[in-house]
Amino acid sequence: MHIEKNVCDSVVGTVLNLEGKTKDGPKARVDLKKMGIRKHLWLKEGKKKMPWAPYTVKPDQKTQIFRWMSCVTYPSGVAGNIARCVNLRENKIYGLKSHDCHILLQRLFPVFIRPFLHRQVVEPLVALSRFFMKLCTREVRKSDLREMRADIIYIMCKFERIFPPNLSSPKYYLGRRISLILSAKSNPNN
Repeated sequence: MHIEKNVCDSVVGTVLNLEGKTKDGPKARVDLKKMGIRKHLWLKEGKKKMPWAPYTVKPDQKTQIFRWMSCVTYPSGVAGNIARCVNLRENKIYGLKSHDCHILLQRLFPVFIRPFLHRQVVEPLVALSRFFMKLCTREVRKSDLREMRADIIYIMCKFERIFPPNLSSPKYYLGRRISLILSAKSNPNN
């Protein structure tokens, strides 16, 4: 769950452009320029404002998302009150516990991002949500594990092509950790 919390913080922070949690900043944009990729996202000479990225929600739409999140409730015992972690005035999320991130990433995130981002961006994000949903099930078949291995490779490749490099840089760590988890789940004798 802690891996899931870290992934949730990074992905949600970047997509919603949350100050302090986003992986898309001036340094990431300079890295894009050094790598010679995604020219439309490079910082302009003499300008401090970064160009809007297609993987982030526009500021006026962000308010709608936070308003929606502040109204979400779950039955008692299913999830903590995620609405208590939403600050509508500042458009911030704070104080999410691991289980809150689990619910946010797997259940809420795929719902609230669909209308605000392009299909090419939403597809790998929803695939990531489904991946964690499958990973957290009680019982997994070996065929599911083979599918999940292929899925994580697809997801990481898509992330590299869409998101800033520093969001996908922990992919090797994440990929290794997830491979270990998948191996452990596939071997019931351990």
